[in-house]
Amino acid sequence: MSATSDGGQDPSTPLQAARSRGVDQLLHYTTQKGVHGTIASHAILSRAQLDDEDYLVHIREPVWPRKDPRWINHISLSVTTINDLLFSQSRYHYPHLWWAVFAIDPAILDDEGVVFTTTNNIFPAVNRAPGVDGFESMFAKEVEGRWGAISTRAGVGDAQPTDRAAEVLYPARIGSGHIQAVYVLEPDHRNLILAWCEALGHPDLAVEVRPNVFT
Repeated sequence: MSATSDGGQDPSTPLQAARSRGVDQLLHYTTQKGVHGTIASHAILSRAQLDDEDYLVHIREPVWPRKDPRWINHISLSVTTINDLLFSQSRYHYPHLWWAVFAIDPAILDDEGVVFTTTNNIFPAVNRAPGVDGFESMFAKEVEGRWGAISTRAGVGDAQPTDRAAEVLYPARIGSGHIQAVYVLEPDHRNLILAWCEALGHPDLAVEVRPNVFT
C-alpha cells in the first residue's frame, strides 16, 4: 500500500477499502423461497445457477425478470443498506411473499470476478469496474443515477455508497458459510427459517428480527 497525505495507507484491495470506511456487511434481500433455496443448496445462487438446480426449480419464484441479462450469472448485493426503493417496489408487486435480508461477510469483496457499480446495474449512467478503484467509485463525491439524478456525499455516512442503488456483482454463488446473519420482519419468520435449517441439514443461521433493516 502507498502512503496517503495524512500518513495513513491507501487501501490496495476492496476489502481494505471497505474496512477503512467501516463497512461491516453486504446485504442481499430475497423472498422466503429464496431463503429456503439458500438453505437447501448451502449457497446464495445467481439467477443462472438457480436454473441449473433441479430441486430449486420447483420452489423458486424469481422476483422481477432480469433486465441486465449479461449479468444473469451474478448476484446483486448492496453495501451497508439495501436498495430501499427497489425493495418497496418488490413488496408491492409480490404481496403474497415475505422477505428476508442476508448479511454477508465483506471478505468476499476480494474474490475473483467481483464487479462494483456506481448505481443500479440497469441504469444507463452506471459505471462498472473491478478492484479497489471500482469499489471506491461507489463512494465518489457525485454519482449520476436514476433518470440523471445526481447523488452527493452530503449527509451520507462513510460506510454508505453515494447512490443507495450501487451494487456489488458477485459471480455465480456465495457459500452460506459467508452469511453473518439473516434479518427478518417477524418472529414467525425466524422460527420458520430455523425449522428449515433443521429439516434440510443446514447449520443454524443467526436469524434476527430487525424491521429497521428493511427501510
